[in-house]
Amino acid sequence: MRNSNILIISLILIIMFITSVSTINFGQDKSIEELYFQGVDLLENEKQYEEALTCFQQIIEIDPDYVEAHYQMGKIFRITHQFKKAITCYKNAINLRPDYSSAYYGLGLSYLELQKNKEALETFKQAIRSKPDFASAHYGLGWAYNQLKDYEKAIESFKQVIRIQPDYTYAHYSLGIIYLVQGDKNTALDEYKILKDLDQDMADRLFDMIYR
Repeated sequence: MRNSNILIISLILIIMFITSVSTINFGQDKSIEELYFQGVDLLENEKQYEEALTCFQQIIEIDPDYVEAHYQMGKIFRITHQFKKAITCYKNAINLRPDYSSAYYGLGLSYLELQKNKEALETFKQAIRSKPDFASAHYGLGWAYNQLKDYEKAIESFKQVIRIQPDYTYAHYSLGIIYLVQGDKNTALDEYKILKDLDQDMADRLFDMIYR
C-alpha cells in the first residue's frame, strides 16, 4: 500500500513538472507579433502599463531593432510621467527609423513636459518635415512657440493646424488665448464663435476668459 501511494505521488509530481514546463515554454514560444499586439492591448485598452512594458521589453530582448517596441515603451513612460526615460526610448526609435514622425511628436511632448522648449521646437519641426500634414505636430510646434513667447509664430502654427483640420478645438482655443494676451478681444471672440459649434465647454471657458 505504501509503495502504491509513493507511486501515485510520484506520478502527480511528474505531471505537475511537465505542466509547468509546458507553461514556461508557451510563454517563451510567443512570437514577437503576439507579444506586440498583447502589449498594445494592455496599453491602449486595459491601461495596464507595467504589464505592457514587460511585453515590449521582451520583444527588445529578442530583437533589439524592433522599432515599434521602443516607440511604445516611450509612450508608456510619457503617460506615466517618466519623461527622461520616454526621451531615451523615443530617441532609440528615431535612430532606427529617422523619419518616424510619431516618435518625434512623442519626443517633443516629453521635452515640453520638462520645460525644454527649444528642444521641443526643433523636434516638432522634424516631425513636420517627416509628415507635413501632421496636425498634432503643428499644434505642438505652436505650443512650443507660445512657451517661448514667440506669439506670431505660435499663431501661424495654430492656423496651420486649422488649415489641416478645421475642427481641431485646441487650436481654436489656443488662438483665442493668444489673441487675448495681445489685447485683441474681438479676434478672440471670433474663435469663441467657432468653438461654440465644436465644443461648448471649451467655448464657455474661452468666453469666461474674454469677459472676466
